Amino acid sequence: MLQEELDLLDIVVMLRRRWWLIAIIVVVGCMAAFGIGRARTPIYEASTKLIMTNKYNDPDKDNSIDPKVIQANLLMLQTYKDIVRTPNVTKKVAANHPELGLSAGAIAGKLTVSTSTTSQILTISARDESYSKAALMVNAASEALIAETVRLYGSGDLEVLYPAEDHTGTWPQPVNMGLTTLLVVAFALSGMVGVGLCFVLQYFDKWIRTERDVARTLGFETLVEVPLFIESGKRKSGHRHTSHVKLRGAKESRNVPIEK
Repeated sequence: MLQEELDLLDIVVMLRRRWWLIAIIVVVGCMAAFGIGRARTPIYEASTKLIMTNKYNDPDKDNSIDPKVIQANLLMLQTYKDIVRTPNVTKKVAANHPELGLSAGAIAGKLTVSTSTTSQILTISARDESYSKAALMVNAASEALIAETVRLYGSGDLEVLYPAEDHTGTWPQPVNMGLTTLLVVAFALSGMVGVGLCFVLQYFDKWIRTERDVARTLGFETLVEVPLFIESGKRKSGHRHTSHVKLRGAKESRNVPIEK
């Protein structure tokens, strides 16, 4: 007969019986996370922001905001976003800053560009093991982008709003997961793995140990429990082991393994 679904009491008994397995998995998972956290290299992120300025208005007119100009700027930002990671920009960054030690393709892989559909701000970000290099990379990319837009469109409508600052000696926190957070995540995940493994072992468990197992498997209530006790010993005349089967009174043992 197939086993029925476990109720809350069965789950508690199962977890209490196999608590050692969960503990081992949690300890191993936390130790592995600690080793990974201590061995990995921190990654830092720097970003610079550029803004589209209103260059299309006639200087003889008032300085009121023209919605058409703003809409045109938003469309141009999407074009500028695609230009940032082109070789025209990344090659200039690599040539002007050989101290980065990166090729144009490597710089393009580190740069991330984002815009908004409601804002005239373009954000250029970069991640590196050194915050100084990341800051230098995004600032150089913003300068190269402005020069490229002037060359292509002949307009200086893109300006640096906020450059990346080089926090010498006081770098910001790394963007990759900290050691404490990594340990907490490892503890939670390994605990779930341990509990899941306990459920799998319980599903394939083919032993009857309690009255509840008898009722669940056979559909009968237990009237009397007569546990089986095996006593091992030696003969006086030899060294061969013998086993003596005895019957004890009921209710003396509630964990008698009787195979289904």
